[in-house]
Amino acid sequence: MSNASSNKSKKYKRIIMNEVENRQLTSVMNNTKWSELQREVEKLPFPPPYILRGVLDDTEIEYLYDDVFYIGDWTDEVLKPFFSIEWLM
Repeated sequence: MSNASSNKSKKYKRIIMNEVENRQLTSVMNNTKWSELQREVEKLPFPPPYILRGVLDDTEIEYLYDDVFYIGDWTDEVLKPFFSIEWLM
């Protein structure tokens, strides 16, 4: 990782952590638990769909109870950085 990329990543994490502190959010997951969840999902016959809300997301989720027609992408490219996830259902 380049120095510029590292600084950008640190700045993003600082922004997330400030928002977490301001909203008094608490974490129930850590990187180990997220990785374990990903490994267990890989064992399922298909990746279950989910709705993800990031800490900095400001849009309302209105479709929580609709049937879904997609499968979930449980890869690192979609989920990481884990610290930026507010909730997943």
